[in-house]
Amino acid sequence: MTTDQIIYLVLGGAGLGVLMGALTRVSPGGGPQPRRAADSGPDLPQPPPTVPEPPLTSEEQEAAVEEQRLRHQHALAVARQNRLREIARRRPKPE
Repeated sequence: MTTDQIIYLVLGGAGLGVLMGALTRVSPGGGPQPRRAADSGPDLPQPPPTVPEPPLTSEEQEAAVEEQRLRHQHALAVARQNRLREIARRRPKPE
């Protein structure tokens, strides 16, 4: 078989598959049935509705902002400390 014959065989097979797929969709009664809601499987239980939390008071908001600020400062201090340790580790040791 030559290369041209193999190419025509592959393209012809792919074209035939596309044609058969299209024909099964349009033929009356021959194609797959449309999915119904009952075909999708058992219904999963719905989670209980969540009750929205009441808005924070101004004191609670201030406390939350302060906590966030402190966490940020702590994260910066830890990162700085880790960076200094890395620099010290890479520094050549005196002999």
